[in-house]
Amino acid sequence: MRAIQISSKQLIVVLLLLLPSISIAGAIQQLNIGLGAGPQPGGRSLGQSNAVLDFQYYFYEYQFKKYPRWQVLLGGAYSRLATDAGHHSNVDVVSFIPMFRYTISESEKRQWFFQVGAGPSVMSSAQLGNQVQGSRFLFNDWIGVGVKFGEEKDWELNMSWRHLSNANLTPPNPGFDVPFTFTLGHKF
Repeated sequence: MRAIQISSKQLIVVLLLLLPSISIAGAIQQLNIGLGAGPQPGGRSLGQSNAVLDFQYYFYEYQFKKYPRWQVLLGGAYSRLATDAGHHSNVDVVSFIPMFRYTISESEKRQWFFQVGAGPSVMSSAQLGNQVQGSRFLFNDWIGVGVKFGEEKDWELNMSWRHLSNANLTPPNPGFDVPFTFTLGHKF
């Protein structure tokens, strides 16, 4: 697997792209960092594995009064995807994240949840290894489970499957997958 590398210039550009949404929404309420890896499903890419490094933030959280087990989070993310294929080995992705969560069970110090989200995204390239998308615009999708923990449930650990594709808006659309992503977050 090829190592994920981010230059300081790339990080500065990403932060500058994310600042407008932070200032519009107010203060950041939660920061997450994630790492993931796994094989890319699909016939054309057999043998290709992908990895991801994520920086996510959430600036809005809403808990439904009538259905208190449900909540919505809004945020943004920068993702650096890498592959072990010998060409087109890195892609940068900037995303808007609407995330829906359902509380499975809750105790005094833990809250287990299921989450699903899909947000519009822009990639630095339409190709990652052997996978070629029809455009650089796509949707960054998550499905996973996690737990909030700590005295005030201000820490979070989750595992998710990541899928990035353009929903067949501009074929081809094989998508990029990272089957196992682990994320650690802290709520402020």
